[in-house]
Amino acid sequence: MSYKLIVVGDMPIFFERRKKRSITLTIKPPITNVICTAPLNCSLEQVNQFILSKRKWIQKSIDYINNNKEKFSNREIDVSNVTKDEKIELNNKLLYYVKEWEQKTHLKVNSFSIRNMKTRWGSCTCKKANIRFALQLYKMPNEFIEYIVLHEICHIKHYNHSTKFYKMVEEYMPDWKERQKLKPIEKVNV
Repeated sequence: MSYKLIVVGDMPIFFERRKKRSITLTIKPPITNVICTAPLNCSLEQVNQFILSKRKWIQKSIDYINNNKEKFSNREIDVSNVTKDEKIELNNKLLYYVKEWEQKTHLKVNSFSIRNMKTRWGSCTCKKANIRFALQLYKMPNEFIEYIVLHEICHIKHYNHSTKFYKMVEEYMPDWKERQKLKPIEKVNV
């Protein structure tokens, strides 16, 4: 992928053409670069009009990212030096918390896995009850890991971030908002 920098209005946009049907905009946290991809046959004028029509959405998204940096902090955690022992330790913590929250919520996790995930701490395929956790969790405090486990298990019952979903999270973990703000811990090898 090679992006070209264009300016639309006063907004710098990274632009690229691809074989595709529609124009799309993406904003990459934590830096908030705005990326536009457009079909090969789309004119620059159409691209400019599309971007200008999405100006409010772009600004709202950038503001959200800038005001919620902690939600995107796993993007900055380097996992290239994670040891086998650290992966095993994380797996054991996740297994413990999954079993604990399955019992408390009466919801069953079919399986879970650990992956390098740069954009989220976890994900749940609700109907199959399969959960993926970010390898980046190895740097996070136990209270945060436990919150992420409960968060993903609650998705088995509530597929989105609805009021019902957050009521369920709060019912089981009243301090979830504080846990969500926890920062990575520095692991020192002695």
